[in-house]
Order: sequence, then C-alpha cells, then structure tokens
Amino acid sequence: MTEPPKGIGAVVEELRTEFPDVSVSKLRYLESRRLIAPARTPRGTRRFDRESVERTKEVLRLQRDEFLPLDVIARRMESWLPSTTAPAPPGPLGTAELASAAGIDVTTVDALTAHGLLRPDNGTFSPASLVIARGAAELLAAGLEPRHLRLLRSGVEQVSERVAATTRAVAKGRSGEATRREMTDRLEQAVRLVLDGVAQEEFGRLRTD
Repeated sequence: MTEPPKGIGAVVEELRTEFPDVSVSKLRYLESRRLIAPARTPRGTRRFDRESVERTKEVLRLQRDEFLPLDVIARRMESWLPSTTAPAPPGPLGTAELASAAGIDVTTVDALTAHGLLRPDNGTFSPASLVIARGAAELLAAGLEPRHLRLLRSGVEQVSERVAATTRAVAKGRSGEATRREMTDRLEQAVRLVLDGVAQEEFGRLRTD
C-alpha cells in the first residue's frame, strides 16, 4: 500500500529522529530556496509524499555531513534520485560488514586497504569508509583499479597536512582550541568545495569531448 502524503508537522517529527534540530521554519526555508518542492493542496497546505521526504533527508544530510552551501547542494540535487542503498549499519564495521554494505567482496576491501584508500582502525572501519567503499565500487565497476583510486586520497592527505600545520600555528594553547576546531571545519568545507568544483569541471569536459 502506498504511504499517504504527510503534512509538514508530521514530516518534521519523522526527521527529528535523524536531525534533532530540524523545524517547520527550516523546511519552509529549504522550499524557498527551491531545494525541496512538496505538493500543495487546493488550500495551499504542503503535502510530502515519500519521495519528497527522502529528498528532504538528502538535503539535510548534505548540509550536516558535507557542510555544503545551499547553492552547491542545489546543483547536487538536480540529478538526485531516491536512494535504494541500504542504510549504513551503526558503529564501526568489520571487513565482511563493510563489504556487504558497500556491495563489494572482501577481496576488494582488502585491495582498497592495501592501496591506502580505506584506513581501518584496530581492524574496523568507520562510517566514512563505507561512503568511500560505495563510491569506489562504482569506479571499479567502470574499469578503474584500486591503485588508481589511491590518487584520490593522496591529494586530500597533502592538503589536510598543510591545514593541520596552519591551524596548530594559529591557535595555540587551551584558549585557542575552539578557534582551531572552527578553523578546521571552515577549511574542510573549503576543500570539499574545491573537490566538488574540480570534479564538475573535469567530468563536464568528458561530456563535451
């Protein structure tokens, strides 16, 4: 049976399980920025079907997990489709769990680890490793090899080392710890923007070649 559409209040209650700070005004703002587009009744009441709810979740995840500005999220959402990927298991993942959740085999996890793309900690993998593994699975299916994907990590590592040196120099002592964290968050977002822009530019060329 198809789930009936929900009003904005019910959607907010559903979303608060994953996004405790979400509010009705937040969803109205996202709608004003054309990031979400719930249907309207003849009286103008917003109605969210399941796809609209999932789209809203994706926008909120991109804000929370990738710290992306709304204009970048808008470009991402232009090609968004409701995800059929199973949710990540909670907590650290073992090798077999990571392989299953990412849709690859254990041998591939071992190869990605050997080439430095995946970084286990005491034999387990973080949720970020699952994101990496799922993306790697798509690239490997297209014919790339684990050794090629190592380059994706090495560039970010070099930049992060410079960021670490900069933040340590700028914010020394206990009083500077909050400043260091804030600066690190800001620079992480900047790096994500650069990477997103480079990917858009390079793959844009592929589409026109």
